[in-house]
Amino acid sequence: MVDNRKMQKSFNDLDPNAASLQDTYALLASLISPLDGEFVTLLEASGRRLTDDVVAQVDVPRHDVSAMDGYALATPDAPSHSLVGESVAGAPYQSILQPGQCVYITTGAIVPAGSARVVVQEICSESNQTVTVGQFGQDHYIRRRGSDVAKGEVLAKAGQVLDARSVGLLAAAGVEIVAVYRRPCIGIASTGDEIKNGTTLDANRPMLINLMKSLGVKVVDYGVISDSLADTVALFEDANRRCDIILTSGGVSVGSRDFIRPALESLGEVLQHKMKVKPGKPLTIGKLPNGLSIGLPGNPVSAYVMCILAVIPAIKGLNGKPIGLPSPDYLPCSTNFKHAIGRAEFQRATRTGAGLSPTGAQDSHLTSILSSADGLVYIDGESTGYEEGDLAPYYAFERLVRLD
Repeated sequence: MVDNRKMQKSFNDLDPNAASLQDTYALLASLISPLDGEFVTLLEASGRRLTDDVVAQVDVPRHDVSAMDGYALATPDAPSHSLVGESVAGAPYQSILQPGQCVYITTGAIVPAGSARVVVQEICSESNQTVTVGQFGQDHYIRRRGSDVAKGEVLAKAGQVLDARSVGLLAAAGVEIVAVYRRPCIGIASTGDEIKNGTTLDANRPMLINLMKSLGVKVVDYGVISDSLADTVALFEDANRRCDIILTSGGVSVGSRDFIRPALESLGEVLQHKMKVKPGKPLTIGKLPNGLSIGLPGNPVSAYVMCILAVIPAIKGLNGKPIGLPSPDYLPCSTNFKHAIGRAEFQRATRTGAGLSPTGAQDSHLTSILSSADGLVYIDGESTGYEEGDLAPYYAFERLVRLD
């Protein structure tokens, strides 16, 4: 017997006015230009994306330095040496060592001119300003100038996101300021009288704010906007002045209490209203005079997945990166993934040693399923899913929720 409800659902999934994921990325690419650059000190640089290559300003080390505590010798193989001074960190020996002379030296101290090698203090004895070397080894224990980094060497390339390790390298090489993309500013608002009056709890705004903060972007929290055209227009007017992207959840359908679309049309232009992807068919992309609006569905799972699929790629574009998803991993399915032909779908999945499995039911209101999942499995709209043993394209959340 034919299930008419399933037939109607499948028919609705074939909405000709809904954009594909690739169409959405092409639209975002046409709307987004990289943000202007700014200079920041290294103390502010972690998590920022470079606009230009960064080169070493000095050699590292800047001088020949000792790798050990011991004695710097002018004559490399003589057993006895006249002790004429010392070279310690911050107070180097200033004269040139002459044949037969040596100085006491500490790790990291500048090796005096005229030195041929450093010997460790454990193999030496000192008496009456004379140092006797017991047995020479093969090592000379001198770190040569520029042996780690050469002045002028490219240390970080344009587009790289700096972290504590790369900042340490730049600091060691004499870099003090770097040119980075301005940090994107993202406004976030939930919509709906049911949230405003407390009938429904607001899960989306805390979720989206924390997601954006984890990316290192600036966030403007607009709270909850009531189902009012005037209030929604006021939201977009303020966000147009302050934000690169205003991100809303709910109010993107075409009901009598959905005001995202008419508010956008009063200030700018609605360029996309739907996307052929599950979860999250309603996805409104609008152009404001000074920025972009992305309207997400009200269901928390749909809002989160659409944020990953559309908003994070858009922020990448603001940072001068290609707009799109990272390449998936192809992993075996430990059980079946079922899918009705129609829209492409990103199913919440769990990864184990045995492979991939659906993380429970795939309904878009089930936040517990989203919270338990490790990532998303992509299923093409023309596919009926995957069987056990099939290789499926898998996107781990840890790779999706990042800007590099």
